[in-house]
Amino acid sequence: MKVSEIAIFVLAGGMGTRLRTVVADRPKVMADIGGRPFLDFILDYLRSQGAEEVTLLTGYLGSMISSHYGSSYRSISLTYSQEPSPLGTGGAVKLALKQSVGTHKACMVLNGDTYFPANLKRLLGKCEFSSNYVLTTQVADVSRFGSLGVSHETGKVTAFMEKGASGQGLINSGTYILDPSTILSFQGSSFSLEQDILPVLVSREMLLSVRDPACFIDIGIPTDYASFQSFVKKL
Repeated sequence: MKVSEIAIFVLAGGMGTRLRTVVADRPKVMADIGGRPFLDFILDYLRSQGAEEVTLLTGYLGSMISSHYGSSYRSISLTYSQEPSPLGTGGAVKLALKQSVGTHKACMVLNGDTYFPANLKRLLGKCEFSSNYVLTTQVADVSRFGSLGVSHETGKVTAFMEKGASGQGLINSGTYILDPSTILSFQGSSFSLEQDILPVLVSREMLLSVRDPACFIDIGIPTDYASFQSFVKKL
């Protein structure tokens, strides 16, 4: 599997409720990082991995995103899938798949509030069409994120553990490589990837973990937003 063979979707519809004290006037993906939107860094990463087309799944203040970027970002062609009303992460992906021009054997979904520059060229070489994957990484403390159980023998995800437990562990990076039929066949138009789709895939032993050691930063709360600003200064 290659980057050029998959549809790439960035979830950019979040309101950023937990960031309101520091980012109150824009969508979360447009949070200011040294004078640039956070989304720039996700798009730069995707570009470095060979992405040529990206669809932004917009919702809250989506016109602010489309007005800023237009039809392209550097060498990446941009399209938009705007929610008519909040659909949840799964519903937003389903809508985008229905609107997608052409057919793709796989789609990659990235959370628009996390930075995880995994080596896609290497990871996709391990992935097969018609399968479902979550990109995972090891962190020193899982309490902020929750953790995953993964079978050492098969690489299948066996459980998602709730937030609260502390210590080192494997976490969900918020990046998925999915068989489009998994999403399109789900009943209804409004549902969550994390709460509705992933548990079903785990119960059916249909979700595989692909691990990468890249740094992981989630800007969803003010302290981590500040951490990413510091991180960027070191790049």
